[in-house]
Amino acid sequence: LTATQAYRFWSISIEDQNQNGYVEVGAFFLGTEFITTRGGVNYPLNSTLNDRTTSVRSEGGQSFSSIREKTQTFSLEWNALTKVDVEVFEQMWADYGLAYPFFIAIDREEAFSTETERRIKFVKFTGEPSWSLIGPNIFKLSMTVQEEL
Repeated sequence: LTATQAYRFWSISIEDQNQNGYVEVGAFFLGTEFITTRGGVNYPLNSTLNDRTTSVRSEGGQSFSSIREKTQTFSLEWNALTKVDVEVFEQMWADYGLAYPFFIAIDREEAFSTETERRIKFVKFTGEPSWSLIGPNIFKLSMTVQEEL
């Protein structure tokens, strides 16, 4: 659920349909957003699907798997960013570093997914973002993020 205007309060109603009697929520985002002045994530969008499942094979030849959640890694690149945009990304790196996760909307305009929500991810930086100046007030920025669960 996204909102296009500010509200004084939010009310969340959760209908408990879990037979075990509890509700589990991964994450909520209530806060401000940053939208780049111009441009978005460039093509090609590079993503790696990560299956964290581990498997072992017994002496008798049977395979046993410990099934774990799957995640994604995204290599993101922007062209034509302004100096203000780059400074915001630098501040994000200073605030979050490798330790803290944040939300990112990779496909706000639904250019390569069927729903905006499919590409809103809870992620962490995997390394420091890098940028280069390609013209007066025109920057290129690259970063890689790993989906958090």
